[in-house]
Amino acid sequence: MCGISGVYVLGGAVAHRAPDSIAREMADRIVHRGPDSSGTWSNERADVALGHRRLAIVDLSAAGHQPMASASGRWTITYNGELYNAANLRASLGLRPEALRGHSDTEILVEAIAAWGVDRTLDAAIGMFAFGAYDRERDELWLARDRFGEKPLLYTTAAGSFGFASELGALRALPGISTDVDADSLVELLERSAVPAPRTILRGVHKLPPGSRAVVRRNGTIDIRRYYDPSTVALTTSVVDRSDDEAIEELEALLSEIVRERMIADVPLGAFLSGGVDSSLVVAMMQRHGVQAQTYTIGFDDEALNEAPAARMIADALGAEHHEWMVTGADALAVVPELGALYDEPFADSSQIPTTLVSRFARRDLTVALSGDGGDELFGGYERYQLLERARRYRQLPSPVRTIGGRALTLLSEDTIDRIASTAAGRFLPGPFRKRTGKRVHTSAALLSAPDDLTLYDLIVRPHRNGPRYVRGGNRLARPADQERLGALPPVQLGMAVDTIDYMPNDILVKVDRAAMSTSLETRAPLLDHRLHAFAWSLRPDQRVRGTSGKWIMRETVRRHVPAIADLPKRGFGVPLEAWLRGPLEPWASDLLDRTALAAEGVFDADAVGRVWQRHRDGVADHGPELWPVLMFRAWSTSTRAT
Repeated sequence: MCGISGVYVLGGAVAHRAPDSIAREMADRIVHRGPDSSGTWSNERADVALGHRRLAIVDLSAAGHQPMASASGRWTITYNGELYNAANLRASLGLRPEALRGHSDTEILVEAIAAWGVDRTLDAAIGMFAFGAYDRERDELWLARDRFGEKPLLYTTAAGSFGFASELGALRALPGISTDVDADSLVELLERSAVPAPRTILRGVHKLPPGSRAVVRRNGTIDIRRYYDPSTVALTTSVVDRSDDEAIEELEALLSEIVRERMIADVPLGAFLSGGVDSSLVVAMMQRHGVQAQTYTIGFDDEALNEAPAARMIADALGAEHHEWMVTGADALAVVPELGALYDEPFADSSQIPTTLVSRFARRDLTVALSGDGGDELFGGYERYQLLERARRYRQLPSPVRTIGGRALTLLSEDTIDRIASTAAGRFLPGPFRKRTGKRVHTSAALLSAPDDLTLYDLIVRPHRNGPRYVRGGNRLARPADQERLGALPPVQLGMAVDTIDYMPNDILVKVDRAAMSTSLETRAPLLDHRLHAFAWSLRPDQRVRGTSGKWIMRETVRRHVPAIADLPKRGFGVPLEAWLRGPLEPWASDLLDRTALAAEGVFDADAVGRVWQRHRDGVADHGPELWPVLMFRAWSTSTRAT
């Protein structure tokens, strides 16, 4: 795991600074991604430069130093990631170990590119990665990103040069880069907690989409193509008629091999253990290979948020060596002021706080940690999939009935409904429904009126649809074409497919990558493997979601190892935002949401945001989830101006 950067001067342009100097500064801005060593390479004409920061994982010697040239000298690469089938690729290339300079996967990757080209190499590669590779013979710069988007790669063109890097903060070293906030991207942040690829928070700066490669040429053209598309897999994979027992056996064998591949490292390796099905199954597979897994969990004194007892029980049952840190409120709150700088681009999934804490805890002992990310999207673990199914049934009611019902639900404002729910009438509501009741009722009205399943999905994942109201000149983005083509899938499968190409890479994987790499910890997600993805879509639908039980096959597989965990309810990795923003975080939030400061920045409607903040602070309603993205943008913005 590393940090990468590069500069490619376009034809006819004159570089205002030496490209190797820029590439070096870019790399040095992301030293947290690679504290072990650094390197810079430039071609003879000094119009291409690659930079690198190394976190040494495989082959800790100087033989793994980057940027790295192929034996022929034609290709030079700067690479971030891990290639799990490097040994198989080496054999396919006919490379004898003694003929290589070391045993790093970087060397295998650059030699595969030299022998086969980038496209064929990407088809053969199994791993997580982002890289830039310069072809000296054709004078072209190639970029690529792994199939599911575990590793980040951003790029832009400014002042006659094309630049790329692992993080936005590194790209800001490129002369002439845009500093203008993209208002539409900010709307997406406010409504979805993250800015989706290919956009970034800055106008003119882009993310390379997952499963894509790009070729940049001197005339300024950028040819971007998908080499792997999860939506195509979802639409074209045929269901295989397996018995339940056969499916479980096949899943366990496949998972065992995938986890074995991801345990290759020359540094200490362990796993996050959340107390859920996915991470438990990953640890069970680690134990299966005769290695006592080192597992790491954080706990909270809030019972509703505390996964520590379940994780401890699982670790004991599996025989893992377990490590637990009981986090105090002060520990969690101390992280909050750091998030604006730590996340590089504004990011507002509040589970970023516990993710950062568990990463720091594991880094005390480990350099690599395996996680259970990806299981919910592949096997139907989120509750919203059940909601999609139920909402679709309501849509089968006659249109006039749905229209009248929707209007009836919105006769009272959200505020009025909240006041009713908080008074004596609210005593008849279950505890969780006494909060944000108005929002729930109005969302239900919108669900009744939704014309199709994709609109239903969008309403569910965007519970706070106030972005255009808060952001000056901001609009909601049109639905991407790769989501439109999934509209014919049944509701549960549609939700899983869209989450795999959207929510997972843009939210979950960003959260984990930035949190872990901020402390120089490499994370690996065994469940994000294209072979497992294809297997999941070859299952009968009821082998993924059976009745109201999501991840049915995962639960039945883990039941073989830890029977007690299989039926435990899913818990989120959350924090008590409502109370924090009225309590210990109130001074921090008030400073960031000061109306004068908001107005001076010119991005938000200061009065609209100020009114919502005042209502939350006064206890009129819980606006914490709506305010958190605004706070994260402001924290990022102020940290950016300070650097």
